[in-house]
Amino acid sequence: MKVLYIAAECKPFSKAGGVADVAGELPPELKKQGVDIEVLTPLYKSVERHHIKDFGFNYNVSFEHESEKISVSYGELDGVKVNFLENEKYFGDKFTSILTCHAYIELLSKAIRESYFNSPNNLMCDISEVKELPSLTSFSQPYVHSKYIPYYDDIIRFSFFCASCIEIIKRINPDIVHINDWPLCFLFGFMKIEGMTQKRVLTIHNIAYQGVIGTGAIWRWDIGRILQNDLTRKDFLNPPEEDTQRSVNPLSLGIKLSDMINTVSPTYCKEMMLSEVPSRYFEGGKGLEKVIREKNQVTRVHGILNGIRYNNDTTEAAFREKMLEKTAARKEITGRFKKPNNILFGFVGRAVEQKFLLLSEKIEGKSVLEHLLAIDGVNIIILASGTPDYENFLKSINKDNFDAVLTFNPDLAHQIILGCDVFLMPSLFEPCGITQMEAMSNATLPLIRETGGLKDTVNLYKEGIGCKTADGFGFDGQSKEEVLKGFIKTIKLARNLYLKKKTVIKAMQKNAFCKRFLWEDTAREYISKIYKPLLTSTEIEIKTASGKKTPKKKKLAL
Repeated sequence: MKVLYIAAECKPFSKAGGVADVAGELPPELKKQGVDIEVLTPLYKSVERHHIKDFGFNYNVSFEHESEKISVSYGELDGVKVNFLENEKYFGDKFTSILTCHAYIELLSKAIRESYFNSPNNLMCDISEVKELPSLTSFSQPYVHSKYIPYYDDIIRFSFFCASCIEIIKRINPDIVHINDWPLCFLFGFMKIEGMTQKRVLTIHNIAYQGVIGTGAIWRWDIGRILQNDLTRKDFLNPPEEDTQRSVNPLSLGIKLSDMINTVSPTYCKEMMLSEVPSRYFEGGKGLEKVIREKNQVTRVHGILNGIRYNNDTTEAAFREKMLEKTAARKEITGRFKKPNNILFGFVGRAVEQKFLLLSEKIEGKSVLEHLLAIDGVNIIILASGTPDYENFLKSINKDNFDAVLTFNPDLAHQIILGCDVFLMPSLFEPCGITQMEAMSNATLPLIRETGGLKDTVNLYKEGIGCKTADGFGFDGQSKEEVLKGFIKTIKLARNLYLKKKTVIKAMQKNAFCKRFLWEDTAREYISKIYKPLLTSTEIEIKTASGKKTPKKKKLAL
């Protein structure tokens, strides 16, 4: 079984989100379990060059009416071969835009006149605001922010990467091509047009990001041939019920052209198949729920929980050592507060709607965060950076029992995750979530919204049931009011336990510390639920005694 695992980001080479963690940690475990696997990822300018072990070869790809040079080099990831694709134009320090400033403004004007974006929100400004287009944009990181048209730059970059992958697939000739999220879904369109027969696997890490853009914006681009080809056109168009104008949806394309799909937790898998319910903060499949349900009828869509790596065992001695580390980290953090003996709640993450809305929502005239800070005996520290609205919201709160640090600080992030008593994850949705697992490995109790992977990973404390298996707290509701009041009530529950039942808290901390989410288990599920079923009864060529090749149905071995 030979698998080519392709990701737009891969730890430790490049990282912007959770995809990098999975791409950096899952393939080595798959290899340990017998899968012949290689990784393929862009070589961004920001990648440290000591990761490159050998140079491979050069080749050219025709893209956007130009011949683009690709340099292939090799690295290693815990025994797994890594193929780096390098191109100065699309993954270098600076990219000279295809469009001049005048042409860009013309494109925006045309977009407004002809309404070829899938919603008015997909234009991020009024056309009168467009004064100039910066001629150079840094493409040295996995993803970039397109100022005026969402996804514009990354669609160019990753459609180029996908076009470049075709040559690598032909050379490696894997049984399975495994991609991650919308940026790589163009590849399945190109493979379909080329008539390539490798099995296609898609992992959806977050269905909210789909890469939707108007057909008018991409018609003359290289990916326009996916839209213009009869084999792929229908699959590329945004689902009609979601598309009031004219747009394409790369994630929908990937879903429809895949042979097998998975997402990163069992509960999120179920949620993707359901429609949004705004009245109770339920996000659902973000317009692709029908596409996912239809795919599930053809080939089951799987939910496979991610894992994390651990640097300690679960012995009593290891737990005692962790608690000493925790005490020291807590002392450092609580020095920021007037009452250091209060229960300490911590939040580390992006100040964006998915992670932060429920903290900022108002109930009874005040934000939820203000209600939490009004509870006696509570300290809250937040480390976050994100949208200006949420950052300004945090800046507006001036309380003795509150501290907000609005920057990215990995050292402080680790200190908060280790040192706080309860870690807050009140997400609108959470496909899997890694931070709650990291918190638990540090004997920190997560307090979660019961959604997605959070629901799959945390055993909730319930009053009157006891703490035999509990390792965290949770809330939800059937209306917005129930959700918000449930959040506040759960904070009070955690505070009361901390003040009055220290032995219960310590038992829960030990439960959390001893719980394991192992990549070994995750890899085993990928093999048994996705890879093996795909290759069972696959037609392969068997050499006969006469030297002739004859097709024969046979199971492919690992």
